[in-house]
Amino acid sequence: MVATTDDNVWVTGVLVLIVPVALVLLPPAPAPVGILPACLREQLDHDPEAARVPSWASVE
Repeated sequence: MVATTDDNVWVTGVLVLIVPVALVLLPPAPAPVGILPACLREQLDHDPEAARVPSWASVE
């Protein structure tokens, strides 16, 4: 890590503290983000009216 920070020991120290924390906290973050599209897809699959194209958007 020292090589990536151009031998700056202060930045290296910060990275040594941040990287392990990020590796622990970031993996669970995408799970809640994926819940919204899944719920919307579920609603569209069960409600035919929700999937209807509005009249102003119809292609004729």
